[in-house]
Amino acid sequence: MMIWSLFGNISILSMFIITSFNIFGAFFGVLVSFNLILLLTAIFMAVNKVTTLYFVNKINKPIGIVRLMFYITFSIVYFTIGYKLVDILKHPFYIIRSQIATTKTFIDDVYAKKVTMDLLDSFINPLFGAINKFFSLIDQLGIFSLSSLYLTFLLLAVNLCALIVKGTTSVNRLSFSIETKYDFLHYASLFYEYINRKFFKNELLSFEIKLLERERFLVSPNFFQLTIFTYESIFFMGLFFNIFITSTSGNLSYLLFTALLLLILFNHCFELRTENPQLFLLGANKEKVLLFRYSGIGTYAIYKSKILLMYCLLIIPAFLLLLINIILISYNVVYIFGLFLLAITFVMVPIVQMWASSFLIKTDYASYVDIGNTEEEEIIEKIQAIPRRILVLPLLYLLYGMLFIRIPEDILGFLFYFYLAFYLLGTTSYLLFFAKHAKENIKKFDSKNIRM
Repeated sequence: MMIWSLFGNISILSMFIITSFNIFGAFFGVLVSFNLILLLTAIFMAVNKVTTLYFVNKINKPIGIVRLMFYITFSIVYFTIGYKLVDILKHPFYIIRSQIATTKTFIDDVYAKKVTMDLLDSFINPLFGAINKFFSLIDQLGIFSLSSLYLTFLLLAVNLCALIVKGTTSVNRLSFSIETKYDFLHYASLFYEYINRKFFKNELLSFEIKLLERERFLVSPNFFQLTIFTYESIFFMGLFFNIFITSTSGNLSYLLFTALLLLILFNHCFELRTENPQLFLLGANKEKVLLFRYSGIGTYAIYKSKILLMYCLLIIPAFLLLLINIILISYNVVYIFGLFLLAITFVMVPIVQMWASSFLIKTDYASYVDIGNTEEEEIIEKIQAIPRRILVLPLLYLLYGMLFIRIPEDILGFLFYFYLAFYLLGTTSYLLFFAKHAKENIKKFDSKNIRM
């Protein structure tokens, strides 16, 4: 892979070698080029071994404070990226909305050229600023140190050590360490079991919760993303938070909060099913399906338990969103609408995912890893996207449109309340439809023969 990468970028290496010869002369030019190749080799091997060790330990080792600190660090990075992206794009879109999206642009060529150049400058200037900072960093690191003979021996020693160090062996779902008790996953399972005993009181859900710990191979790598917030949701938080604090429109703030709440809940449930198909696809465990069918209980009991499992995994994200909502209500009582949105969306999103899974229940998989990677899964993804496109996309299109055009405050207020009514009515209708349709789909499945 490394050799391929070097030859794939041979033009870049050639330019660097020619430049080195021109700057340093023949001997030092060769030395700089050789040191560069050694440096790239050392970086490649180091990253490869560290990455392998990290991902294997994510599965084998208990989910402790170190993993939590990594999650918090990456969360801050994603939040910052979303926040800074708004800062970068704020000025260009301001020019588009206030200067380009006017009739004067079409009737005055001089004005049109001026605002076009202003728009290009608003994109190019930050880019040049980033490039200048990069070259300034290169100067500070001292690129001329590559011409050092001492660096050559150091890099040779590093590469030799990297070759000698033995890599970590691979793992599978049955070979993780038995020392993975009493970590965050263990206590999370106890918490979900407590929720089940207090509210759901479903024996089959208890089995599904125990399966979380048993299938550590699947759950452990993205544990905090599945139980708290995904990195995508945190990126949206940074994005919307920057727009929110700079917005002077109350109605726009309401729309932004609504969009953020819906995006987080819909995307979180989608990630739960797609990242863990072995846990949430109805046909993932063929033996269990056969047992429930021929015992007279039916597959619907499995369907219900998986919806309840999604509710359990959604409790912490929903609770954190509830806290944010309460804080906003303390500043502005209008945000009380968020409580109704949060409640009805919390109820609906797991049902949307499992309703989609009821259309195609596949039980014959070539291997355990093959679950969720078949053509049927692609069809399920298209089906589950239908409610999201109908209920959420109109709001996102409205917000996207506001990047380019100004909407008067009174019209924006009307659109906000109209969307709330549309969403609540649509969600209620879908809930009634999903409950009935899922039962029909499962009844059809139970009436068919399954190959033993």
